[in-house]
Amino acid sequence: MLKVKHVTKKFGDFTAISDVSLDVKKGEIVGFIGPNGSGKSTTIDLILGLTQATSGQIEIAGEQLNRNNAAKLRQNMSFLSTDMNLDRTVTGRQALTYFANLRHIPESEQSSRIDHLAGLLNANLDKPIKKLSRGNRQKISLIASLLSRPKLLVMDEPTSGFDPVVQNIFIDLIRQHKKDGGAGLISSHNLSEVAEICDRVIFIVGGKVVANKQMAELQAVAPKHEVIDLDAVFEKLVQTHQDTR
Repeated sequence: MLKVKHVTKKFGDFTAISDVSLDVKKGEIVGFIGPNGSGKSTTIDLILGLTQATSGQIEIAGEQLNRNNAAKLRQNMSFLSTDMNLDRTVTGRQALTYFANLRHIPESEQSSRIDHLAGLLNANLDKPIKKLSRGNRQKISLIASLLSRPKLLVMDEPTSGFDPVVQNIFIDLIRQHKKDGGAGLISSHNLSEVAEICDRVIFIVGGKVVANKQMAELQAVAPKHEVIDLDAVFEKLVQTHQDTR
């Protein structure tokens, strides 16, 4: 579903990412982890076609991404980040109807899809977005990202602002997305969440991929807990990278 092949991105003399390769297969959720400034956001911007790589290639659903087809290929994707820039003068329902129209969802299906997801999340669709809390605004963003049943869901800190109950609902929704054949790339500092929903984890440090591991492989190097301690694995990888520089 997604292939990033030996991608480098430079801003003048500064190299934000160097020779980054990663992939996400159909029906797979992949974690994308790294410290602040490691190149996660730059990589995501490149995948979304918001900026162009200095070198390397990106493929979305088997088609090479370029300046001319970025808008078309984005129809295969949805993006969810922290506190997305929604029009705060409209209600949640008005915003979601707008997004549904952008994605060419038939009018006959729009209300049922919106109401189903809103019901699961207990989202208030009738208040103006400006009157909603951060967590409730994030519910609207999550619904918008799932409405079109995207082939690839790209997520950057998607559950920031969610309480534990809604975080669990989010996990169930992502599992259903995967069950339906969707793929996902999730960048998050909530490593317990990543451990729970991801099949594989890619670690990026200093603009370079330093590890690409199946979750089962991480059990071999993680402290033995009921849940894999990704914090400890991550700290070990960062320290190893620093020691070899």
